[in-house]
Amino acid sequence: MNKTLTAAVMGASILLALPAAAADLAARTYTKAPALSPLTNWSGFYVGAHVGYAWGDQSDNLSLTAGLPADHFDISGFQGGAHAGYNWQVGRTVFGFEGDFDGSNLKGGRAFDQGTGGSRVVGSLSFKSDWQASIRGRLGFAADNWLFYATGGVAFAEVASSLDLTRYRSCDGICILSQGISGQSEVLVGYTVGVGAEYAITTNWIARGEVRYSDFGAKTFAFSDGGSAIPSRVKFNQTNASLGISYKF
Repeated sequence: MNKTLTAAVMGASILLALPAAAADLAARTYTKAPALSPLTNWSGFYVGAHVGYAWGDQSDNLSLTAGLPADHFDISGFQGGAHAGYNWQVGRTVFGFEGDFDGSNLKGGRAFDQGTGGSRVVGSLSFKSDWQASIRGRLGFAADNWLFYATGGVAFAEVASSLDLTRYRSCDGICILSQGISGQSEVLVGYTVGVGAEYAITTNWIARGEVRYSDFGAKTFAFSDGGSAIPSRVKFNQTNASLGISYKF
């Protein structure tokens, strides 16, 4: 009988406690778990700025046209500018176009001093590029906030090159045969290819890193030693690594 009485008391206690528990559950508020954010949408127009460093090689044929040992030397310098473009996205594939314009202090040069006996040729060839630009296509793969892409297109570069040259021979002192500083500026056109990655910091702000190789072709420069014309076919290439930030509208 005691066992029956005990069971009855426990059952009654449980029944009395149920309404209180139900009221407590009803009083509590629950926050819905946030929905997973969709993949970043890379479609749209964007503008931005970037800065980087370039290094490369200048070459010419002065050894053939004038017998001067200045056919090849290294060039390097900082570059920075602005870019703008438009992307379309289909699934995870992103494609579009981009243009950029950079100010540049890419430069280099080579000095020479050669000759035998009493005749010598002394001078230097200098090179610099003050601005560069490109128009390129882009094709990439989107992975959430990341975009990995390849790019390629037409590249332009302003190039100024000058030749400082003195020819002399020994006599009663030094007899200068010819002396002159000559140079000119040209716009070279070539190609550029590279790869890069972008990260969407927010819906609008995007960070980027890019590496490109550019070959700007060649043009004939008309140098002089103060008397005779010295034509030379000048060309250069470079590799540029840059970091930048873009705003997507």
